[in-house]
Amino acid sequence: MKVRGFTLLEVLIAIFIIGLSFTILLGSYLSGLQAVSKIKEDLSISLLVQRKLSHFFIPSEKDKSHSNLKEDEEKIPFRISKENYKEDLEKVTLTVYPGEEREYQVVTLILKGQENED
Repeated sequence: MKVRGFTLLEVLIAIFIIGLSFTILLGSYLSGLQAVSKIKEDLSISLLVQRKLSHFFIPSEKDKSHSNLKEDEEKIPFRISKENYKEDLEKVTLTVYPGEEREYQVVTLILKGQENED
């Protein structure tokens, strides 16, 4: 009479394969979470940059649609500088420092007198 069943070696190999699969899946999941976090931060920085640059083109009473970004302004340090580029142009540089020794910089040219002086 033959006894049917799995040997100890087969069970150990199956447990090893299942454990390895879960380890790989968990690593992929954690990488995905980190990517989502970075994308969220990049999006908030992008919106902050857009809002700050809009101050040069949109009168402040129309700028109230961006009021939900006030929290991001307090959390993320930034710097805006203006310099003459040509006779009728100014170069506006917006630098955002989100931390971790990273820096985002946006440079645009505007016509002199076109910006909104707040």
